[in-house]
Amino acid sequence: MNKKKLYIANRMQLYDYIRTTMGKALEARRMRKFDLNETTPKLYVLETYNHYAYSSIYERIFQELREKEDNSISVNEAEAGSLIEMKFEDSHNKSFRAYLDFGFFYPSERFVAFFSLGRSSDTDNRLKKLIQSQTILDFMWLDNEDAENVSNFIGAKFRSENILSEYNNYSVFEIKSTENRGKETRKKILEEVKKKYPIYNRRFWKGGNPDYTTLDIYYSGKTIFWGEDFDFVSDKVREIQSHYEENLNRLEKYVAKVPDYESDKEGMHIRFSIDQLPTPIDVYFDKEIDIHKVSKIVLSGRMPFRIWGIPMEEEENYIYSFAFDKHIGKGIGIEFCSNEKINNVTRNRVSLYLYNNTCTNTIKRFVSNFRRFIDPNAGIIEEDLSKQDNS
Repeated sequence: MNKKKLYIANRMQLYDYIRTTMGKALEARRMRKFDLNETTPKLYVLETYNHYAYSSIYERIFQELREKEDNSISVNEAEAGSLIEMKFEDSHNKSFRAYLDFGFFYPSERFVAFFSLGRSSDTDNRLKKLIQSQTILDFMWLDNEDAENVSNFIGAKFRSENILSEYNNYSVFEIKSTENRGKETRKKILEEVKKKYPIYNRRFWKGGNPDYTTLDIYYSGKTIFWGEDFDFVSDKVREIQSHYEENLNRLEKYVAKVPDYESDKEGMHIRFSIDQLPTPIDVYFDKEIDIHKVSKIVLSGRMPFRIWGIPMEEEENYIYSFAFDKHIGKGIGIEFCSNEKINNVTRNRVSLYLYNNTCTNTIKRFVSNFRRFIDPNAGIIEEDLSKQDNS
């Protein structure tokens, strides 16, 4: 296979180039030049299904990218098994480059860093298409609980949207400050706003004299950053990714176990025991909604939920579907239940059942987007899991 000419030859060269571009982005902001999309680097955290061998994930993604090559995308291997360079044509008939870095989160083998040197809108569109065409990649779906313990957090932006509305309207609330004297006030305001609205992005800041570094981490794992300290940016992204991965590993307790197989004269049979079945993940919410309308959106197979299915049981206040998670194409049970009586309190519920080899990132994707587009106050009840942990 003949290599095309590389713009970036290796990871160290990539990081040096990013340091240069984030410095230029800081300079542009100081000069109040607001057309920053071409000069501000971006990093997206992508999740991969952790039951595949790491080397096979790389090979599969690289080969699928090569198969997609045309006039709008060119793909090359910068470092074998570690770094893939892509060249895209953007909406302005200009090209930009992006890089899949498989070593950025080492020793974790579940996450891949996607660096882009193009406009946000063009990169977002390209990456969504890439993920939709893959059965390995997914975004890192952050919500209000993620990154709470990460230092240098100076504020957040909240964005309220309603996927059930025929109008594509949204509201934005922003609470940010670098002054320590307002830290407690900011914290109180954040706690109140978080009860009603999902976080759209978080800002982290490192002061300097005279330079500084700022990064905004969005709910889909996208980070936009500028300043003088790339190591600060890397540390914050890795810190959030590490907490996130710990949550995914904890959620493995919900997933169904591998069934037992037994054979007799009639052939091979599957034998399940109760402890091998999936533990339901119950998401409760109080907002009055039409569960039939919501189920059509969730089960459509489209972004952001990426779950495809049809109702197998359907009543006025109840829907059940054995659906498929389009992230890896495995089965997932999903129940929608409205006006359910729990301890004399009427609530609504969605329950997820993850079957064998289903990815736990599905839970994060579902909960994050359910809160974002349907009910910000929806919460996971983990009573059954707690009992298992304490037994």
